[in-house]
Amino acid sequence: MKGLIAVLLLLCLSACDSASTLKNGLVQSQAVAAELERHMGSKPQVGFAWNNGALTQVTVTFDGIPQEQNLQQITARASSAIRKHFKQTPQRVIVAFAITASEH
Repeated sequence: MKGLIAVLLLLCLSACDSASTLKNGLVQSQAVAAELERHMGSKPQVGFAWNNGALTQVTVTFDGIPQEQNLQQITARASSAIRKHFKQTPQRVIVAFAITASEH
């Protein structure tokens, strides 16, 4: 019986940690999106993935291509905002641009 209680307690604690990580990640991703909107005039969608407490990937998807910015400026600004708000460097950063068929 004590073993079962210990297992349930561990599961609850790990679930709380996962919920906390998800909540913090959402706050951080919103902060990244807001910062990029201020600097580029276009608010992206920001997704993230964690694995064992490590930030493995952050995806920044803009609706269209931000005006008056080249690719190097966009990726540098995105990487900087990610490091600042997530407080760690992910293993991978993906910057994407969603366009409609009429835009290309």
